[in-house]
Amino acid sequence: MPSDLIKQHIPPAAVLFGSFLPYVLTAAPMVTAGDCGELVSAAFTLGVAHPPGYPLYALAGKAASLVPLGDVASRMNVLSAALMSFTALAAYLIMGVLAGGSRGVHAAAALAAAYCSESWGLATSAEVYPLQILLSLLALYSLARWRKGGGPAFLYTGSFLAGLSVASHYTALVFLPAFALIFTLGAGREDRLRSGVLSAFWFLLGLSVFVYLPLRAAASPPLNFGRPDGIQAFLAHVTRASYGDLGAFRMFTGGAPAAVGLSAGSGGMAVAAIAALAGLMLVLLKRAAGRSFRLLPALLAAGTCLYLLKLGVKGITAAKIHYMAGILREESWWAVLPFAAFGIYRLYVKDRDLFYAASLLLASLTVVMLIRVPVSRTDYALPLAAKFFTPWFVITALLAGVGAAGLADSVRGGRARAVSGALAACAFAFAAMLAVRNHAAADSSRLYWPHDYSVDLMRTFNEGALFLADGDHHPFLGIYQKTVEAARPDVTFLDEAGVVFSGYERMSDIYRGPSQTVYCSQDSELDFFPGIKVRQAGIINWWDMGGVPAPDPAPYYTFRASAVDAADAYFPDRSIYANYNYHMARRYSGMGEYRLAEAALLDVVRVGGDLIWVRVNAGNLYNSWGMPDRAVREYREALRLAPATPAAYMNLGEIYIANGEYRLAREAFETAARYSPGDPGPGRRLEEIKRLEAGEFR
Repeated sequence: MPSDLIKQHIPPAAVLFGSFLPYVLTAAPMVTAGDCGELVSAAFTLGVAHPPGYPLYALAGKAASLVPLGDVASRMNVLSAALMSFTALAAYLIMGVLAGGSRGVHAAAALAAAYCSESWGLATSAEVYPLQILLSLLALYSLARWRKGGGPAFLYTGSFLAGLSVASHYTALVFLPAFALIFTLGAGREDRLRSGVLSAFWFLLGLSVFVYLPLRAAASPPLNFGRPDGIQAFLAHVTRASYGDLGAFRMFTGGAPAAVGLSAGSGGMAVAAIAALAGLMLVLLKRAAGRSFRLLPALLAAGTCLYLLKLGVKGITAAKIHYMAGILREESWWAVLPFAAFGIYRLYVKDRDLFYAASLLLASLTVVMLIRVPVSRTDYALPLAAKFFTPWFVITALLAGVGAAGLADSVRGGRARAVSGALAACAFAFAAMLAVRNHAAADSSRLYWPHDYSVDLMRTFNEGALFLADGDHHPFLGIYQKTVEAARPDVTFLDEAGVVFSGYERMSDIYRGPSQTVYCSQDSELDFFPGIKVRQAGIINWWDMGGVPAPDPAPYYTFRASAVDAADAYFPDRSIYANYNYHMARRYSGMGEYRLAEAALLDVVRVGGDLIWVRVNAGNLYNSWGMPDRAVREYREALRLAPATPAAYMNLGEIYIANGEYRLAREAFETAARYSPGDPGPGRRLEEIKRLEAGEFR
């Protein structure tokens, strides 16, 4: 009946539009900080982004950039909003496939996943993660439909989407063990060998989008990161070899330090995926011989879990668990976890195979998430790590929806309808609470300062200037200005290794001598080009001045007056605003303008005094100005806010050593060692204290 159709379509429509509307209203109106400038530039010019290149995102972003609404960056910001909205819809559909039940409860759970700060944060600016999460969930939906009796088309579609998800971002590797387990446990279905070969074909077809990289690199687009137009360069780009410890091959060797969290997290994802594919290959061989070998799926799951356990023992510390508990408390996610646990139990009762796959997926996501958790808020990897938390929050919300719907279904008799309605109402109330609470922090609708920052950055460059970048982060906003807004075509960007902005084999190709103004993004990298000295070339360290005097400080005062005021007026995130003023304080310090430097630093403390990194870095600046007492106060305030802050203890120890207070220094370094067991720094300093006390250095 038409009324039944309307009721059937109201919940998914509510999920889709109920998430998209707040997303698009809070989306950034222009380019944002981080990778946004690079990703928008790569999509707009069909160029090559940082490893592994993100070809599918570049193509999707190019399509979005053609929509004649707003500027290019805002179009791609809205693309992220749309992708995350469809992610919430995919979560809703998966709940219906896994367990059925109340559609209202499923819709509320999907909205809770959409309104959590991790999901909302990805929906407001151009990033690669929304596309990866959506494709991974669509692959899970297709495979679940196949497992529930759908035709082989669902299996092959899921395999193709899995390949596309891996090509979108390597975080998708953590889903592959669960995907492979769903397939291997599908006994009694189509011919295993034939369906396995076809699934592998469709998976590789999804990965084939990487062919975009050499094709576009050969065309020399304006942004050609690494120039992967040859086999060696292509493999280095796809495997992230240029990122060293973050490279894809290094994570198979176990040589990456797990305590760092970055390469260890990627290693867990990749090795788990390799274990899954190896187990799948064994199953295919056994099936080809006409044998039914149900033990292999169990061995596959056990092998993956054992590796994840090993990885967790190395990379998960009590401090990280404590920190993650704080994140869950801030998100009120403890209310979700009991329902997620009941959802796992419901799968155990209704479909044992999907229970195994869901448990493996949740375990993998949990271990990887805990490895990626920073030890404290002084860790600048926090914004990056938070992006890896989103799949875990979405999956737990999904399982909670399954559990809540199952709880409603377990009630029989006349009260069943009332219980189902009450659970749905409570779930919607929880989602609404998340929306109200997280709105202010996620709202980027007045985020203009990164664009102002990039405009003023280019304005400070002299005619024909050369910008020497120490990496791929600082110049991204400038690259956006050059490629998308066609500003300052006379400025040339070049990095130390010639990887980010390739095309110049020798510095002499573009360096015209001392008459050319050369800017640099870090003072530690000022001499990385042989034969070019800082003062001979007139290099200006634009990022923090680094003690190199500016020939004309006026542009920097203009810069602060425009961009910092814009940040104060438009950007609600105190952390980024404080970070901005902190770097201004460093610049003024390098210029010898200590009065302005201290004023900027006091502004940092004013807006971010309850942020641990603010207190630690304020102490660092005071110490560099020969004011150790002020520095000690800042470090102690940081420790009051977060006792597990190794950097504060290390810096206190250095001051105590300088003052000859060896007992206090020893206590500080011992505490730092306890909170950061993988760091050799405290141990070395403790050995030096022993020598100092023994008089070896006197």
